[in-house]
Amino acid sequence: MQKIYIMRDYTLKQLSLKEILNWSDTICEELLISFENDVYDITKLCKDEMKYNNLKPYFGKNLLINENKEIMEELKNNDCKKVGKLSEPKKGLRLTREELSKYIGNGEIPEGRVHPPIYVCLRGKIYDVSYGGYHFYNDKCQYHLFSGKDVSVAFAKMSFHKEDINNNDISTLSHAELKCLDNWIKSYEKYPIVGDLI
Repeated sequence: MQKIYIMRDYTLKQLSLKEILNWSDTICEELLISFENDVYDITKLCKDEMKYNNLKPYFGKNLLINENKEIMEELKNNDCKKVGKLSEPKKGLRLTREELSKYIGNGEIPEGRVHPPIYVCLRGKIYDVSYGGYHFYNDKCQYHLFSGKDVSVAFAKMSFHKEDINNNDISTLSHAELKCLDNWIKSYEKYPIVGDLI
């Protein structure tokens, strides 16, 4: 079965791998290299242990083509697919709820990106979920109803109800619901924080 590639945005942090000790540990890993901000999946190439060892120092890095022509040729010769773009999201934003509501994935695509930003807020922190979550939060997907919103109450209650999505008062949450919210926040560490809700 052929792997389906969905183009996505990556931050350098997302591109970087956790420490992989040896070749046999890579069975389920997605191995990525970026050349001048174009991200390639080299997992197929690294099924060969010798190629894996040669490429390991470059995993999770953004390389210059002129300085790494041999590696680029290896990718082309082995049909390694381009899977996205490397970029950094905005930082330090301070948005009102009204401003947050504009970031639902239908705006302009920023230069160097694959998708327009989609922001989701949890406990006052705004996450750009378009970095890896665009296929969950765009307007054709089930979770789009959370896009551009502070979803703290809805996530704490594991709710798709409109009254919970539009409720921003976490003081009404039970201890168990607050714990659930904290678990969601932990799982959202994979997305970059772009700012705070004011």
